[in-house]
Amino acid sequence: MQIRLSWQRLLALVIFVSAIGVLAVAFFPRSQPVPAVTQISPVPAAAAEDAVQAFFATSTALAMPTAPPTATAVPTDVPTATVPPTPTLEPVPTPSGSLGAATATLSTSSDNSAPQAPTADLPTLAIPTPIPERLRLLSIGFGQQKEHMSYAFIVENPNPTLLMRDTLYQLAAYDAAGTVLSTESSSIDLVYPGQQLPVAKVLRIPPNVEVVRVEVQFLQRTFAEATGQIPQFEIENPAFVPNPDELSRITGIVHNTTPQDLSDLVVVGVAYDREEIVGGGTASIPFIPAQGKAAISIPIATSRNVTRVTLFPKLPPLALP
Repeated sequence: MQIRLSWQRLLALVIFVSAIGVLAVAFFPRSQPVPAVTQISPVPAAAAEDAVQAFFATSTALAMPTAPPTATAVPTDVPTATVPPTPTLEPVPTPSGSLGAATATLSTSSDNSAPQAPTADLPTLAIPTPIPERLRLLSIGFGQQKEHMSYAFIVENPNPTLLMRDTLYQLAAYDAAGTVLSTESSSIDLVYPGQQLPVAKVLRIPPNVEVVRVEVQFLQRTFAEATGQIPQFEIENPAFVPNPDELSRITGIVHNTTPQDLSDLVVVGVAYDREEIVGGGTASIPFIPAQGKAAISIPIATSRNVTRVTLFPKLPPLALP
């Protein structure tokens, strides 16, 4: 079999093959040659440490800035608020001549010191001078006779120009165990300036008991300026009349030295054993004429020895303010 190729066909084949070669070079480049393996020589330790320190120094320099950022200034043209000053409180005027309410004045301060407490104007009370002295108890005692007891005490007004009015008193009688056997509450109408005044009365007590002590307390009421002269009475023939079956008696005669008739004159009798009070009582005279006389008999309860007795008329309020 013979293949006959014309030169035209042969030229076309050469051109085709050449084109294929060009295309193959363009799309499929030649691979790079693999470099030869070289031997790595060891690095000295000192050089390695220097390299590490240099690496970290470079890393720190890259991580931390060398200078802080500069803050941007705030504009100064920002508007500000103005606070008005605190007003001062003025005190409310108090009318002259009256107590009124206490007022206080407050003020503001520009410094930082602690605030001061407000001051108040308080009214003051006028205290009389001199202050009156209280009633004085000079002595007290008692007596007992069967189912009765009698007490007596002497008080004194130490004020030279003031009389005492409506002074209250409370008295209690006790046995040896401290049991209250009897009580009495009453008042002393008048005690003139500088006067020593006896108070006495008879009380009933339970049977078959014995009084061992008595106590009294006072409550002052009012004082008043005394005017005029205190009248004086004369006592004649004071005596003690014992009676073992009934109450004993203090008797005498009262002489009215005043220029006026007196009615319902109260007379107090006190019995003593030497200087100790051993009983007393009170009675009244219906009337005594001016410059006249009247007898008095006062019952008392006592079984003790009596060495002397006194009679004291309670002065009427002849000159009260």
